[in-house]
Amino acid sequence: MKKIQIVDDSQSNIRKLENLLNTHFLVMVARTGEEAVRMAKENVPDLILLEVALSDMDGFETCRRLKAQVESAKIPVIFVSSLKEKEAVIKGFEVGGQDYIIKPFEARELVLRMKSLLKQESSRKRLEQHVKVLEEQNEKLKGKIQKVDRLSRVDFLTNLMNRRDMQEKIRAEINRSIRHGRSFTLAIVDIDFFKNINDTYGHDCGDHVLKHFVSTLKNSVRSSDYVSRWGGEEFLLLFPETKLEEGKRACEKIRQKINESPVIYKGMTITITATFGISEYRPSVRIEELIKAADDALYKGKKTGKNQVVVQSM
Repeated sequence: MKKIQIVDDSQSNIRKLENLLNTHFLVMVARTGEEAVRMAKENVPDLILLEVALSDMDGFETCRRLKAQVESAKIPVIFVSSLKEKEAVIKGFEVGGQDYIIKPFEARELVLRMKSLLKQESSRKRLEQHVKVLEEQNEKLKGKIQKVDRLSRVDFLTNLMNRRDMQEKIRAEINRSIRHGRSFTLAIVDIDFFKNINDTYGHDCGDHVLKHFVSTLKNSVRSSDYVSRWGGEEFLLLFPETKLEEGKRACEKIRQKINESPVIYKGMTITITATFGISEYRPSVRIEELIKAADDALYKGKKTGKNQVVVQSM
């Protein structure tokens, strides 16, 4: 049964309304505006019948306070008053009332208006709940999409960005270089003799070596640089706003650090080395040409002794 709050300071009016409404609703009574606001917060009704002429504050001010209070802001309010001036009716709607019934009124009309308003309010609440559910589902879906997108850009084993994501970073860096007239350097890095490590110690050891190698790379570059897994035991480093010689020096430091950081696996010490192929972006060079130049440099380094940094001019 719907709860109705009657707000009136006239005992005779309250008695008449209670007799009329008790068969249709659960009736609560407040005799002042202050009491109405307090009751509506503590025991939220479904609808409020509000007399305009109250002893402590008028019904208009009471309605304002009800609408300003979170717990009662959305409760439908019907003004019931003998004030029939147009200005009073308009004011009732201005302060947030949903209806205004002038005394004397037909009992059946009042009940029908109340039921109609309660039905509208029930529909509003159902719609609000439906919207809330849809919004929650939408947020969950967005979260899943973001997760899928992130996973599609991240290498599972090393948690580095993958080839796809790095290619986007390189394109963005090319656009930035075109706008600002600055070059950048990239390097493809390959772990030397990685196949032998897998064949000798097993793939679990190979994975351990990859993670160790990645940790060394990440700890050796600047926060502005990018590291990605390019494929297998190959990694690509992107050095924004970095000239070729500066990039070469950075790679040489990383290479030395790799040499000085052996892998410990199940009590075994495995020394690893790496070969670097470097290229520098030049105006009008396409991304495929830039990557191929670094790859050619890497190939040259692998063929001529490994464990070195080789530069390919564009």
